Parts: sequence; structure tokens; C-alpha cells
Amino acid sequence: MDGFVAWALLDRESGQTAGSANSAKSTNSTESMIKVWIVADLLRRTAEANKTPSDERLEQASRAIRYSSNDSAEALYNWHVNCLAITNNCGCS
Repeated sequence: MDGFVAWALLDRESGQTAGSANSAKSTNSTESMIKVWIVADLLRRTAEANKTPSDERLEQASRAIRYSSNDSAEALYNWHVNCLAITNNCGCS
């Protein structure tokens, strides 16, 4: 699988940036990065509710990250938001 990893951190107080050796010449799209955050939040909240995500949700999480699947990420996001709105926790499956 082709790809790369790059990261950068902005110190909002000083305005200085630090990052990986390739951070100045490599970029990531926000659309791909947010998928990891959606999945991480879903897994964290599910664990805090002492639940395990369903196989369907885990498969969507895998597709969202491994293949940058917009459809899977959107399905997880919509399910997660609706679950929180209804139950105020992530105990939904």
C-alpha cells in the first residue's frame, strides 16, 4: 500500500511549528484525518459505556481508516450523533 506519514504541531501562543522531517513537503487532507478522530471518539465513548461496538460498526471503522471510505465515516458519524442524542451515551450497538 502506497502512502506516507507526516505530522505538524502549531504552538498557537508562539506561532512556531514543529513536525516530522517531511512535514514541510507532505500534506494530508482534512477529510482523511477527521475519519481517524471520528473512529477514535466512537471507540472511546463505547469503551466508557462498557460496551463493544457491533461487527458492523467495527467493519465501518476499518473501512473509514484503511480505505478512507467517506460512506463508512459518514455512517459512523450519523449513528454516533443519533445514539448520543437519544441515549446521551454510546451504549447503542
